[in-house]
Amino acid sequence: MLKDEDFLNNVVMFVENIIERGKLDESEINVADPENFLLTFYSSLIIVSLLPRRVWTRYADAISKYVSTNVKLEIDRECIVYLCKEHGIHVVKISEINVSDRLKYLFDVAVPVWDYVKFIPRNDPNWKLINRYVVKGYVLLRYNDLARLLEEAVERSIINMLEKLVENTILSESIRKLVEDKISRLVKRYSQSLAQLPSISAGSDGKHRYPPCIEAILSEIKSGGNPSHIARFTLAAFMLRALVEFHGKSIEEAVDEVVNLFRSVADFDERKTRYQVMHIAGLVGGRKFYMPPNCDELISVGICPVNGACGVKNPLAAYARLLRGRRSTARFQEHSRGMLKASQQ
Repeated sequence: MLKDEDFLNNVVMFVENIIERGKLDESEINVADPENFLLTFYSSLIIVSLLPRRVWTRYADAISKYVSTNVKLEIDRECIVYLCKEHGIHVVKISEINVSDRLKYLFDVAVPVWDYVKFIPRNDPNWKLINRYVVKGYVLLRYNDLARLLEEAVERSIINMLEKLVENTILSESIRKLVEDKISRLVKRYSQSLAQLPSISAGSDGKHRYPPCIEAILSEIKSGGNPSHIARFTLAAFMLRALVEFHGKSIEEAVDEVVNLFRSVADFDERKTRYQVMHIAGLVGGRKFYMPPNCDELISVGICPVNGACGVKNPLAAYARLLRGRRSTARFQEHSRGMLKASQQ
């Protein structure tokens, strides 16, 4: 299958476009020929399985978003239900469970609580069970929400397929030898698409640079993850304020640094990201320079990994404390070196 050079080049181009753009562009694929599209897709899985795991999330995110976008446009709603069941989400029509006529008017389908919890987007308060109608063990949904659940399920299915391909070492080695030069090109292309991230997590002294919530979001981004909307807003608002208020950067410099932070996110789009960061910085839109959410809100949406153990009201207050501690340590070390030098003279 992969020995045909033209077909192989098309598959590599298919993967390359996803890596570069973070999305599947219909103009680059022949959707009119489903058989060829499926052949290209399954062949691309083999290629992607040989790439660094950070690429997997970007690839899976692009494919899953393509599926959910097209499913929302599908007139035959049975197609959504069928795809959901194929990916582990049991769906029943709202008419099949005993609910009031008002709820039957408001919702389209119902999903078992366990399936719902398994596939909901992480750290998004809109998807918390407390914000949903739950009747007799089922969560009531509209078709658009069901398509969003399907997106998560498809992404996980793709990651699982890639993991199984990696486990098949005989296949992996034989394919790798066949496409070694093309794999190298893809890895180089991906590496060039990522700007060097600013120093995150622990510094050279092993001490934390940022509050735990910010470090958790940065860690997810650095690993090629796909943080929730509220997590991205928290990081952008925090970093903008920190760079301007604590490190003396201009707002324009801060915007550039924050945009670069998001380059390894699975669905990174520079134009959209820059506009959103500028909006948070007050440069466009309502001209309001936003603060990061308070700790209580971050705890409620599951972003705080220490459940408020920092003892502050906002991540910026925790960061100010960290900076004061580091400066005090630096002054103490400088004083100690001075005393030691004086004693040796």
